[in-house]
Amino acid sequence: MILKILLQPYPKEWKLNNGFRMAFVSGLIVAAFLWVFKPFDIDQTPVKNINLFILGYGAVTTAVVLLFLPLPLIFKDFFSEENWTVGKNIAFFVFNFFFIGIGNLLYTHFTAGLPLMWGSFLFFQFVTVSVAFVVAGFFTLLKYSRTLNLNVAEAKQIEQEVHNIENKNSVTEYILRSENDKDEVLKLTSSSLLYIESADNYSKVVFKEKDKIKSVLLRSSLKRTENQIPHPFIFRCHRSFLVNLSLVDSVSGNSQGYRLHFSNCQDSIPVARRTGEELHIRLRSLEKIKD
Repeated sequence: MILKILLQPYPKEWKLNNGFRMAFVSGLIVAAFLWVFKPFDIDQTPVKNINLFILGYGAVTTAVVLLFLPLPLIFKDFFSEENWTVGKNIAFFVFNFFFIGIGNLLYTHFTAGLPLMWGSFLFFQFVTVSVAFVVAGFFTLLKYSRTLNLNVAEAKQIEQEVHNIENKNSVTEYILRSENDKDEVLKLTSSSLLYIESADNYSKVVFKEKDKIKSVLLRSSLKRTENQIPHPFIFRCHRSFLVNLSLVDSVSGNSQGYRLHFSNCQDSIPVARRTGEELHIRLRSLEKIKD
């Protein structure tokens, strides 16, 4: 059960302004935790002002978190939201706090005269990582539960709106041309086209043909392809996907958002958070389209 939760998708948006806020909030949480609970007799430390001393641990926490902010920008694949999970989120915070433990050891050495020995190192790592695991685990699971419930409810609403689309059975022909109009021409109908995915300088066109799922690479950017099919059923739900709303069969939600599914197709299409409200508007407008 625990392993299953740790492997669940987890929402992540690495933005510098969010990172700065997280750094200062983490520092405040650590300082508040130490000030309220005063674990390991921290209030007995031989310093002039115990409150300032405790606040220093918060400052060390903030400094280390700020130091690691560039990592998601450097290792983009590892930190991509598609691969991010509850377990990774907790582990990353514990990783940060491992180095915070080293910073705390040095801070205590210079402010309270704690000797630099293996025993001191192990003690600080145990204390810091224990606190980190509890704090990171609590807030990660809290956010996971909240976003999961919100997105599952949202997915149900979108699925209902999809099922309310009118005029699904009418057939419209789509003609897709490559960048060099003479090279490639792909003709599809609204009853066969499932979705189109960006693939560098190409567009991967996925469609049904005699109950089989097929795909074709078209030498055309997704933006150019989108401009060739200005049809209300075709919607840009993500920076990398165009989807045929009339053929969406179901919608599922997880803590990262929600995905669109097609009948007899293993692929599912993500809906970007920024397009959620626009998707609602489009689906509601399609309810008004009559034969």
